[in-house]
Amino acid sequence: VSAFLLNRSSDLEIVRWGLFPSVQLGWAISNEKWFPKSNVLNYLLIKAGYDISGNDDISNYAARTSFGVTKYLYRSTAAVLDNIGNETISWEQTGKANVGLKAWLLGNRLGIDFDYFMHHTSNLLTLKSFDNPVAGINNYWSNGGSLDNRGFEVTVTAKPIVARNLTLEVGV
Repeated sequence: VSAFLLNRSSDLEIVRWGLFPSVQLGWAISNEKWFPKSNVLNYLLIKAGYDISGNDDISNYAARTSFGVTKYLYRSTAAVLDNIGNETISWEQTGKANVGLKAWLLGNRLGIDFDYFMHHTSNLLTLKSFDNPVAGINNYWSNGGSLDNRGFEVTVTAKPIVARNLTLEVGV
């Protein structure tokens, strides 16, 4: 499976379009003619993938300087600075790589799914503080920092009851 997503962000002022490709590959080795047929190992799939995704889940006005209207003493109205924009802000970008395998064992009664993943996010959307607040505004949105996340997921599935009209499947 492969996908290429061209996404538009209306929340960001300058950088509006981004390409987010994805590819996932799998090889069901147990479907090969040379794979030995056995009641111990019934199915074996090796899988790997890589994709890039974006996140712009912040205020629609984060990139724009904006003013609001307020009332004082129930009579006077005034324009008040609501936000100090950052025109260089862009979305976060996360690269995700994964490798794993899926197997069914013992007459398809026991399943194991193992995935190892590595995620790297750059251009984290963060609120930065001004050294000297401007018109009562203490912070603004910016890109700063990165985040790495690595780990694994394991799913074990058992089918203790497999009958003609009833199958019980339990997973952890």
